[in-house]
Amino acid sequence: MKRHFFVIFLIAAVFVACDSDKSPQLTDIVSGEIDMLPVTEFVLNEPSGSDNPLIVTLTWSQTDFYLDGKKFPVGAVKYLVEADLVGNDFENPITFASSENENPLAANLYVNDINNILLTNFQAMAGQHLDLELRLRTNYGENGEENYVVSKFPLTLTFVPFRPENELIPAYLIGDMNSWDLDDRAFLMYREDNKPQNHVHTYTGKFGANTHFKFCSEIALGSANKMFGKGENGTLVIGGEDFVIESEGYYTLTINDKAMTYSVVPFDVTSTAEYPVMSFVGAFCDWGSNGQDPEMSNFTVRTNGGGSITDPHNWYLEINLENIEYGVKFRANHDWNTRWCPIRPADNPYGVAEFSPAADPNIDISAQGLGQYEVRFNDLTRHYFVKKVD
Repeated sequence: MKRHFFVIFLIAAVFVACDSDKSPQLTDIVSGEIDMLPVTEFVLNEPSGSDNPLIVTLTWSQTDFYLDGKKFPVGAVKYLVEADLVGNDFENPITFASSENENPLAANLYVNDINNILLTNFQAMAGQHLDLELRLRTNYGENGEENYVVSKFPLTLTFVPFRPENELIPAYLIGDMNSWDLDDRAFLMYREDNKPQNHVHTYTGKFGANTHFKFCSEIALGSANKMFGKGENGTLVIGGEDFVIESEGYYTLTINDKAMTYSVVPFDVTSTAEYPVMSFVGAFCDWGSNGQDPEMSNFTVRTNGGGSITDPHNWYLEINLENIEYGVKFRANHDWNTRWCPIRPADNPYGVAEFSPAADPNIDISAQGLGQYEVRFNDLTRHYFVKKVD
């Protein structure tokens, strides 16, 4: 720890009286320590409504400052409680809480706040134990300069987070098809609807021979050891073995990330048409007047050997929409006779379409508004994804 010298405002007047030309020197700092707790494991459960219950109140001892070898009271300092994974030596500490105004030596931890940190910052999995170390950080200083000291003895706590039922958490495929890019969102899995209680994700597409892959929740992106791997008897497990598609072809991959089950089955495309052009159409392009509806791109799928193949049935587009009046839909070859309309117009970002229905409805994205959109469509299963991303 570096030593810093600064004037502490509430020092005893005798120092100033004894030597008005010399400021007292900060000779030592003894950090406060977080008090031990009678319970060290906390299983979090989703509160009802807008409730945000208290988990626990953390308390700690005061950080002591020594001037010229003598302990003196200090002016304003700020206490923070920092957390990191056990064994990480606080390389990437996350602030859990800060001192309360009415009690500078305490901080409350609340269920929703901590659960969000566990899922977002630590990529914790719902229902799984996460071991963290907590330390006290004391910020001090003056004239815009901030210095700090940290406690020597971390407090180890275990948390078990929950998955909020009102939150849609996407799932992705990570593997040979995207060169094992742990942050890649290209291979998004579709959903039948937008009900948070529905935990089923599915993807149908073309894969190369000997393709290895795993499933990954969005909150676990970037972490190789938190993806869903192959367990026994059709079960998903955190980590686990790679899934393997042995022969090139089309497959439907399905998971339930609550029941922790999966299936991988071949998909027959023998009688399925391939469309040279797939477009996204709406008022933003004058409904494709003169064939001006923007064309979508096919997926490029990497193979285990380092090459690539094209999936002619999975489509992707990024587009800025400045007019969403009356909604949007898909059509092939700039032809209204080959169009796909939503089964339920209100379903977005996830939904399922039907081919050229007589009613001819549109996907209603008015609730999302104008802006930049990510658009996906699978003409084999008729799943779509239309989401504003800015």
